[in-house]
Amino acid sequence: MSNAVVEHGLDKAAILKDVSALLAEGVPTDDIVERLKLPITGRTLRNWITSEPDVAGARTRFFSEKLIYWNEQIESAESDFPLARAREAYRSWSHLAGVRDAKNFGPKQEIAHTMPNGPLIMVNLANVAPAQSQRSIDIIEGELTQAVDK
Repeated sequence: MSNAVVEHGLDKAAILKDVSALLAEGVPTDDIVERLKLPITGRTLRNWITSEPDVAGARTRFFSEKLIYWNEQIESAESDFPLARAREAYRSWSHLAGVRDAKNFGPKQEIAHTMPNGPLIMVNLANVAPAQSQRSIDIIEGELTQAVDK
């Protein structure tokens, strides 16, 4: 928690807890700020949501809502300018979601390896902890012989 938040008497964790429930109901962040009478802007609240690891569920819902909204804008655009604006906004939110919530919105990283007369081995790297991704796995004749951390 930053010193500015503490100095102004804001309990960021408590605010984010309240916000999480409202985001699940689909309430926009600017409306949340007004409804809770928070002394911050909607933009500040959005930055908190997208950068706080403890708000993973709310972050996922937040990005889902943004992507759905801009997708609907693309589908309902009646002229070139609103269509271009909606496409760019969707692309921007999609990139941000892929970076900030890679588990749910990022590209899937899988390795598939087949051996002659052996089983298919698939490893989904999105579900592997960073320390485990440095592991060397040796397989001889279909049997796991060694798994060594590097």
